[in-house]
Amino acid sequence: MKIHLSFFIISRSRDEPVRKPKDALIYDVLKRWWYALPDWPPANYDYQPSLEANKLRLISKQKFRIAPDLDEKGTHKLKTQNYNFKY
Repeated sequence: MKIHLSFFIISRSRDEPVRKPKDALIYDVLKRWWYALPDWPPANYDYQPSLEANKLRLISKQKFRIAPDLDEKGTHKLKTQNYNFKY
């Protein structure tokens, strides 16, 4: 038995959805689209003005749990995450 949805044809005999040909083509084009765009944020991007404008402050991983959520200046704590997605 197959259930037809707007984007996928889901077969009960498989764990993963089966894409329609048009949707598969759209997926193949869009998954490569980001190669045409410049890297964001740039390597030398200065976050500090954006953080101050949004009342945020960076806290190291080691101090994050013990730091107060809101300090005397009214800024909220923020932990950095380093993601290097290069495919």
